[in-house]
Parts: sequence; C-alpha cells; structure tokens
Amino acid sequence: PEAATKSFFCPSHGLVQRCSLMPSRQQIENQLKNFRNDARELDQVKSILKEYGWALRYAPLMFRCDPEVCEVACENWGLAIEFGSPEIRDNLKVAEKAVTQCGESLLFLSEKLRMSKPLVLKAVKSEGLALEFAHPDLKNDREVVLAAMVKDPRALQMAHDDLKHDFDFLLEACANRPTSLDFVPAEFRTDPELCQVALGRDYNPPGEPVWQPGVKPKEVVRSRRTSRAQRLWPTPKPKPKPKSAPQKEKDTSKSRESSEEKAPAEALPEEGKETS
Repeated sequence: PEAATKSFFCPSHGLVQRCSLMPSRQQIENQLKNFRNDARELDQVKSILKEYGWALRYAPLMFRCDPEVCEVACENWGLAIEFGSPEIRDNLKVAEKAVTQCGESLLFLSEKLRMSKPLVLKAVKSEGLALEFAHPDLKNDREVVLAAMVKDPRALQMAHDDLKHDFDFLLEACANRPTSLDFVPAEFRTDPELCQVALGRDYNPPGEPVWQPGVKPKEVVRSRRTSRAQRLWPTPKPKPKPKSAPQKEKDTSKSRESSEEKAPAEALPEEGKETS
C-alpha cells in the first residue's frame, strides 16, 4: 500500500514539507481483504507481502495456496508458513525459506519435513532452540544436537536422554561451547575432566578453598554485593573499641565501693547522738 502523507509547516525554513508515514496494521489488513481470488492481482499481493510477510493470513485463499506467494512472504517473515495451506507446509522450497529466516517455523511444517536432517540442520543453525520441534529421531543425532548447541547451549535440554548421559558427547559439546557445562546433568557437572575442558581448570566447590600443606585455609566470606558495588560503596569497617574504656569502668566501680563504705561510717555518729 502507498504510504500516507502529511503536510506541515517548518518554522525554521518556512517551507511546506511532506513526511511519509508507515501504513498501520489495519490498513494493510483491509487492503488484502479487498483482493479477490483473481490471478490479475498477484503482483499487487506479492508487493505487499514482500514488506509485510505476516499479512499472509489476510490474503485470499488462492494466494495462500500459491507457493510463489508464500515463498515471498516467508522470506520476510518465516512464521508466515503457519497460514499457508497443508500443501505449502509440505513444500520443501518454501520450508527452506521459512526455516532460514526463523528456525521456530519448523513447528508448522509437516512431519515428513521435520524428519529431514538437512532442513532441521538449517533450522537449528538459525535458532538453536528449534531443536524442540524436530523429529524425536533427530534429537538423538550428534551432528544435529551439536549444531544446535553451538547456536544456543540450552538446546541440550531438548536432546534425547541417551545423548545427555553420553560422556564423550558432553566432552565434545563443552569443548565447542564451554557454557554448555551449565546445562549438563547434575551428576556430570562437577566432573574434573569436563570442568578442565570447559573452564580450563579443575573444579573447586565454592566455599572450600584448596588445601596446601603447612598453610591454614582462609575463611571464604561470600557477599551478595557485586564487586563494582563494593568498590563504589565499600562496607564500613567496625570502629575499634577505645582501650581506656575498661580502665574507667574499674575506677568508677572502685569509687562506688569506697562511697558505700564511707556512708555507713558517717551515719553511725548521728544515730548515737539521737540515742544519747
């Protein structure tokens, strides 16, 4: 659709200028709904879907069954294949366009295409988490899962259980993408060999410093504050207690004891005077 225009007066130049405005979603919907199932309107529909692929859902049925039109829409927005006909979802050429643009469009393909290894490889290379929508047999394929983990290490969570517990596969995955160590099963997460490959050093549990002969381990004090916060706002150190404070307390206690001893001695003569 042609972009709407608006004229305004520029106070700095004193000229009337025109600025182009993007058409709204409703305008695009209305224009596509006004088309008929007529092959003469093919070029106009393709020109719209070339920029707004998501609008395929509002196109007439004739164009949603046309591989050429759907291919143009999927190049711009891969998830548009959802609105194609069942024959379009089983079309390999259209599926490749959709999967290359957005790997999650694998969800809307037919089961036959989700079993295709080359197509699934393209999907996981575009988006690693697209492995979730692959056929279960491909979730146990080392090449497919490794390609997905290179893109996103969280893809290990979608892999088959046999691969999750394959130590050789986990070694290869951690070597290619060290952050994969965060998503391996708990029983392998502290394995020294895996940590050596992923982190470049042996695993030391937090709070347990390395023991050295003849050296007392220091207490590890962990704080929730970040290192930057500690630099900007250091924790105030406790003020040392004054040394003279305990001496003053002793002196005051002695003065109290002496005053208590003198008090009855002064009171005795007064009592004697009264009795006499």
